[in-house]
Amino acid sequence: MLQTGRDKGMQLMDQALLEAIQRKEIDPDDAYIHATEKRQFQRFVTDPDLLPQVDLAVS
Repeated sequence: MLQTGRDKGMQLMDQALLEAIQRKEIDPDDAYIHATEKRQFQRFVTDPDLLPQVDLAVS
């Protein structure tokens, strides 16, 4: 519903966060913390401690 209502001023929170990053209005790491779909934000993150850790252990 929100995605189709963009022409009426509605948008998803993640889309607003991505646009704020592009306008340099928000720190990418802060946006990542608040994002619901974190995968979209991983390329912008500058603090590697925020990214999910991959378990490389082989069982």
